[in-house]
Amino acid sequence: MISLARIVVVGSLNMDMIMRAERMPMKGETLTGGTFSTAEGGKGGNQAVACSRMGAKVTMMGKVGQDQFGDLLLDSLLREGIEARVLRSSIHTGVAQITVFQDDNAIIVAPGANRDLHPEDLDLGCFTGADGAIFQMEIPIETVEAGLKGAKERGCTTFLNPSPIRPIGEEALSNCDYMVLNHVELRQLTGEDQPDAGIRKLLALGVRGVVLTMGSKGASFAYQERLGTMGAPKINVVDSTGAGDAFMGAFAVMICEGSPMEEAVKAGIAAGSLACLREGAQPSMPYREQVFRSMASM
Repeated sequence: MISLARIVVVGSLNMDMIMRAERMPMKGETLTGGTFSTAEGGKGGNQAVACSRMGAKVTMMGKVGQDQFGDLLLDSLLREGIEARVLRSSIHTGVAQITVFQDDNAIIVAPGANRDLHPEDLDLGCFTGADGAIFQMEIPIETVEAGLKGAKERGCTTFLNPSPIRPIGEEALSNCDYMVLNHVELRQLTGEDQPDAGIRKLLALGVRGVVLTMGSKGASFAYQERLGTMGAPKINVVDSTGAGDAFMGAFAVMICEGSPMEEAVKAGIAAGSLACLREGAQPSMPYREQVFRSMASM
């Protein structure tokens, strides 16, 4: 019997304000006729929900405001069975304005309380005994760096999704076991135009494994001496918001359960594809049984 993973997620919590339109408006243009909804989001919260629905025992560290959105986000984590080590800030809860059009989206984020999550706010004891720790970059970079160091020192397998991309120190990269990112992020992070060169650079800096996500084309990966590429199933995209977070959650859980890199990437692709079939970020995160059914058909 597989021992389910214990994972700590450190990152952002946002309330997503979602507007659906036929296309993006031009500068100065007003479009009417769109639909509106709200959903719990933020890359940290999304990945925590993705891990929990994959069967992991999850602890979420973050910060929200002392407002209604903060209350709703905390309630949502609890409903998902996630242990919320979430602090309250005098700054408003993070908000994301998401426009969904055809099979793509555009997002503007007001980080709010996420920017108020400082290294001293981290409960490093949560990493003790955990199998994995996941980080993104919608919180201050110094908090990400301190978290990676603290998690690594306490024996966690560490995962980093460097989005939105910002400069990060080489020591922090050396504390990162697995990195999941897209082509744009890889180029911006490494300064290399060719993906192979960028991946080699990250591996040379101490990252153990790199996964390059490619949307509908699947993903490529590099781990030790192994290289590979895996395609994605054909789907009719409803909303791609959160697909990358679904990928990260499923991938991290599989790695922490001891699965080989190829199987973890396959789970990530399946989860990311399933997340595109529903609107919203956290509501679209698939459950473990759904991911495994999809993997069986790939």
